[in-house]
Amino acid sequence: MLINIHARNGDIQGASRWMSEMRACKVRADQVTFNTALKAFRRSTDVAGAEAILQDLHVAGFKPNASEYRSMINTCLQSDRLDRAEFWLEEMAQNGSADVSSYSSIIAAYSNVGDVKKVCHWLDQMEAEGLSGTASAYNSFVQAFAKNGDASAAETLLQRSATSQLDITGATYNTLISAWSKEGNADRAEY
Repeated sequence: MLINIHARNGDIQGASRWMSEMRACKVRADQVTFNTALKAFRRSTDVAGAEAILQDLHVAGFKPNASEYRSMINTCLQSDRLDRAEFWLEEMAQNGSADVSSYSSIIAAYSNVGDVKKVCHWLDQMEAEGLSGTASAYNSFVQAFAKNGDASAAETLLQRSATSQLDITGATYNTLISAWSKEGNADRAEY
């Protein structure tokens, strides 16, 4: 209960302190306790602290579940540690608990920094797992590239979404048209 109160408030030190108290008193934490402690890190940039909680979970004999992996990935993304977010998504996939939400988080992060190669890589990985992105996710990815001035990458993703038969919004098309126009490419804007 105390760990949950600290976790809800994003109080990493408080949640960690009570985890330590439990260990000192020889009280074995269950998976829910570890999951709750990890939630304290969701809004933080303390990747090492979150990874320590996950390591403790492993030492206690538990396998991370999808929620715990997502917490780890979100902590990494909050701290701009895309490399660590990728590591945890790969671990999640190896354990069979990767989901569209986790892939989409990493894809969105790479969309926002304009790395089309990584976006396509993670879309390929997601699809290889038998998962498919949502129309909403593709709309976001396309719009991120278009707003970053990479109309070509935005169009590549738009074409890819069309092959997945997703319903792309008019706003997404308008964003792409605007990006081509800003690049001075009226022919592509009209296409």
